[in-house]
Amino acid sequence: MLSLIRPRFFVPIHGEYRQLARHARVAARVSSSTKVVLAESGDLIRFDETGGRVVERVPAGRILIDGTRSGEVGDEVLRDRRHLAGDGLVVPVVTIGKQSGTLEETPDVITRGFVVDTRTEALLKEIPSLLAATLESASVEERTDPGLIKERLRVALQRFFRKRSGLRPLVLPVVMEI
Repeated sequence: MLSLIRPRFFVPIHGEYRQLARHARVAARVSSSTKVVLAESGDLIRFDETGGRVVERVPAGRILIDGTRSGEVGDEVLRDRRHLAGDGLVVPVVTIGKQSGTLEETPDVITRGFVVDTRTEALLKEIPSLLAATLESASVEERTDPGLIKERLRVALQRFFRKRSGLRPLVLPVVMEI
């Protein structure tokens, strides 16, 4: 096709860089009068009286748009979504006394996107006792500060899942004070 058309300029497109480079070599071999311009995504090519060349780079790449709102989806949001898709979400709900910080009820555990099989079901049954032990080992100051106790519960559960199953679910503790 190149020998029939004999273009003055040739810009290979579509493919990985190695494929573009090979296509450029073929074009240069077929016609010595064809000027080959090898560019990557984001390269701005200018053609004028002196010829064609890459003059600068412009932002290029995938733009992911969330259908529920306008604007781009940031890298942090994509990282969180990949994390959730891989290991799921675990929400421990703990009810403590406002003054004492003691456990008032057996903690509930809510999971989403977390594959429950016989092995993980046994792990989920151990979580309430782990949460109770974590609360008991905390100081009174930690137990009466919701932010501190949430962080302590989150770290304990993440460590538990990582050691026992190798999973790294997103852990979002909910502490209700009564």
